[in-house]
Amino acid sequence: MGPPVPLQSGMTLIFRLFGLVFAAIGALNLLKPKEMTAYAIRRRTGGQVEGHIEPTQTRLLFTRLVGAVGVVIGLGLAAGVLGP
Repeated sequence: MGPPVPLQSGMTLIFRLFGLVFAAIGALNLLKPKEMTAYAIRRRTGGQVEGHIEPTQTRLLFTRLVGAVGVVIGLGLAAGVLGP
């Protein structure tokens, strides 16, 4: 048997780093859901229209739920519990 092939045998460093990034983005969704879901619009045809769209309470709740799932999966990947 030859040497192990990177990214195909066992839990490698790249998956752990990806898990940490995934958990960090999930934590941002948990801690700052309004900032993570708000966006700006600009329309330049005809007249100048600019504005910010604020998320609804339902969207904020869903963002928090997705963030919590992201944190759990990310920490699982980082700890080596989930993943290849």
